[in-house]
Amino acid sequence: MRVGLFIPCYMDAFEPEVGIATLELLEKLGCDVEYPFDQTCCGQPMTNTGCHADAAGAEALFVKNFSSFDYIVAPSGSCVHQIRVNMTSVEQSHEAQAVRDRTVELTEFLHDVLHVRDFPWAHFPHKVGIHYNCNSLRGIHLASPTEIKAPFFSKPRALLEKVSGVEFVEPARWDECCGFGGSFSVFEPSVSVRMGRDKIADHSRAGAEYIVSADSSCLLHLADVDVAVVRAILGVAETGSVLFTERELKVNTVAYLAQHLVVLLARDAIVPGIQDAYDNPAFRSAHYAVFHTGPSATGDIEGVLIHGAQGVRSLTVILTG
Repeated sequence: MRVGLFIPCYMDAFEPEVGIATLELLEKLGCDVEYPFDQTCCGQPMTNTGCHADAAGAEALFVKNFSSFDYIVAPSGSCVHQIRVNMTSVEQSHEAQAVRDRTVELTEFLHDVLHVRDFPWAHFPHKVGIHYNCNSLRGIHLASPTEIKAPFFSKPRALLEKVSGVEFVEPARWDECCGFGGSFSVFEPSVSVRMGRDKIADHSRAGAEYIVSADSSCLLHLADVDVAVVRAILGVAETGSVLFTERELKVNTVAYLAQHLVVLLARDAIVPGIQDAYDNPAFRSAHYAVFHTGPSATGDIEGVLIHGAQGVRSLTVILTG
């Protein structure tokens, strides 16, 4: 059995150790694993924002890289859902359809294809809560959602039950969205972050020491960010505000997550008051704009405090240029 290993672009950038661990696990289970070095994104970011045609190039490259394998395995439920369900911009050739049919998430590959039922080398003596990514749960059906009256099943839990020492905890809303996903977490960052904090609190109340998931993108969203360095387009001296527009949408989400936010701001991008910001061409031409504003009106933009989704946090502005 030839297995093509697909590592999502976000994982390659932020959690390469997950990709390495996936490779080591598959090889330990006897799989002949290859990693096509030309692989890039599966096209999910473009599809999630409605730009389906823009995903065609990434989809075509994916088909080219993985068409020769018996199975394509990825440790990401959302990416697998993208390939199996939404990879429709590329020409639907025999090769493309075969790739879509043979792409599986790591958990279902272990459970449904290899039929792994024990991990004699594994021991994890901790209380564990499982987070089910929405695409994994309702898209590729790794578990049964609560809105459907059917016998309960969970492939991730069935596998983790074979790891000695694991004690499962049950949060009150175990299959509720964590707030991450697509353009929602970009355009509604404060709501998205609050949903993530609620998810963590739910698991914490249940006694979880660790939260595990078949999708690391959700875990990245739930993780604490101590310090983030971002760039803003304008600063307002009167209120201590910094402005993000659609060019910095992902930056805006990070701004809500970080405990300490370091903002890079050009000196000539500081305006005296809020009305000056409204009149600025950068604001007036923006399709989307959001201010992060502090409680102080001292005009000292280099050391104010801002209120965000997690309460009062530190904001430092570094002037450039």
